[in-house]
Amino acid sequence: MKLLKTLGLSIALLGLVTASRAVPINGNLYFTSSTNATLNGTGPLDATQVLSWGTVSFSSGSGTYAPIPGGTTVTMGGAPWTFGTVGTTGA
Repeated sequence: MKLLKTLGLSIALLGLVTASRAVPINGNLYFTSSTNATLNGTGPLDATQVLSWGTVSFSSGSGTYAPIPGGTTVTMGGAPWTFGTVGTTGA
């Protein structure tokens, strides 16, 4: 009887796993900040990195992101963020 229950549970779990499908994520995200980001240059024209972000919050969104309430705090991790022109490393 125990073997039958185990086999039945295994089949049920296999059915759940094979029935799982990725759901597409689409839409736009809009952010706002009450303080400026800290750049490694004197301004946006000569900077190549964002060293830290100010206080960032979610402003609004569409599609998949529409249910997120405006004003939700956002953590912008992984600083520094390096950027540059196409074909360069930004460093």
